[in-house]
Amino acid sequence: MNPTSCPTADWSPVESAAANSQLSAVLAGFVFAGIVVLLSDRRRGSMAIRTLGLFCASFMVLGLSSYLFGLVTGDTEPTACKRAWTESVIASGLLGLGSVALISGIAWLLASYLIVDKGEAAYRTLNKSVTRLALQRLGAIVSLMVYGIIGVTTVLLSVTVYGYLRSWYTTPPGWAVYILSLYPPAISLIVLIWKTRRAWKKRHDGANEDMSKATTDAVFIGAAGSLAYSAIGAIYAGWVASTHVDAWQHPSPAWLYITGAMALLMPAPPLIALAYAAPKLSAVSYRLPISARLPSKIGIRQRNV
Repeated sequence: MNPTSCPTADWSPVESAAANSQLSAVLAGFVFAGIVVLLSDRRRGSMAIRTLGLFCASFMVLGLSSYLFGLVTGDTEPTACKRAWTESVIASGLLGLGSVALISGIAWLLASYLIVDKGEAAYRTLNKSVTRLALQRLGAIVSLMVYGIIGVTTVLLSVTVYGYLRSWYTTPPGWAVYILSLYPPAISLIVLIWKTRRAWKKRHDGANEDMSKATTDAVFIGAAGSLAYSAIGAIYAGWVASTHVDAWQHPSPAWLYITGAMALLMPAPPLIALAYAAPKLSAVSYRLPISARLPSKIGIRQRNV
């Protein structure tokens, strides 16, 4: 792309689109492998079902993200730099949201492997303090994974939209920069409020919040919101790509406002929902390994014989 077509932009989205397309495709491939593993597992617990839903949503979002970044690589018309930027912003939002859904699915995959319902035959109270501490440390790592990727995603979305502004204005409006700077702290504050409310509700009710209906609903909102954003974003990006190059000689600022709102507002509900639904691995139950369950089964068979 001719650098003079967007003289105020700091970098070209077309040059980075190929690498981002490959990254999205690789992540989607790993998610597909995870879906196959889950479908081959005989366990059908609620945590495994949540994991499968998140992986399916992540696969769709990352697949569409790879396609949209591939679409950007073909938009090499020098006079339509803003059109390429518009497509790239939507594709970047899909990549970020798909990555969050992927990490959330991994967190629930760990939870489905380590934590079981009390009614399951493999249930055992966690008495050993060392094992309890190890599980708590793993839970802290999982929390850092989920909340960390959400924080990174919000920052990168703000930076991407700021670069989009730079392609339109030599000096972006102060109010727009102010909103972009407040976006990551605002999402983090909402997540913190919901997380504090969740912990208070758990202490007040004395129930296992990880298995509650509220958590299941949050996982559904996160997965469904991600799918809705991917569908709307793909349709919008396709519409942008279909517009004639003459429309981008002097484009309407409406493109900027609509694209910025889609990149910041639409991913917010799924991000908050996935943060709220993050599992806690510091529970007092864990899944027995096969070697620990085998002797009891053998003993039962011997007694029956």
